[in-house]
Amino acid sequence: MTIKSILNLLAQADSSFPDNTSQAITPALLRAFVKDFLDTMSPAYGVIRLTTLLKALTSTPQALSPFNSSVQATTGYYRTSVVTGQVIRDILSVGIPGATDFVIFNIDVEGPNGNLVTVEVYKNGLSTGFKTSVTTNGAGKPESINVVGLGYTDGATDAAWALFVYGDAGNYTFTNGSLLCQAQPVRSFV
Repeated sequence: MTIKSILNLLAQADSSFPDNTSQAITPALLRAFVKDFLDTMSPAYGVIRLTTLLKALTSTPQALSPFNSSVQATTGYYRTSVVTGQVIRDILSVGIPGATDFVIFNIDVEGPNGNLVTVEVYKNGLSTGFKTSVTTNGAGKPESINVVGLGYTDGATDAAWALFVYGDAGNYTFTNGSLLCQAQPVRSFV
């Protein structure tokens, strides 16, 4: 069936299910609505995983890539690119006018003792403001970084979510990382 916005589902319910004084509600209309509803509300994820990545950092943000594997990409909602380190929310290919994503990332980082490292979520190459920083404690002492946020995408472009990193100059080891996007069928999904 079809992934729809909540507002489109409400309109479909109003048009498909009149008061039924004329017996206009049919099994086919009910079946189509239920399938559209389930397509819209079904859990959908895009997930990429990073096992280990060595990276030289500076104060200039750079993409955290490549990742090692694509864990999941629910068709009609997400695509993934381990090479660019992106989870891409499909909007245009399925004709959704807008969508909200629940974005979660976690990763461990090791680096020179006392250095500051920042990991930030970017959307379509631009900072979202979802970020956190840690001070590294030297080799063999990983620090965990976690961020959770909601991001809205209008129907004009797909949303390419990625992690960017920057900090004190030095070499860092990133391990046990993931970038997960989950489709949120909420009213902001217009």
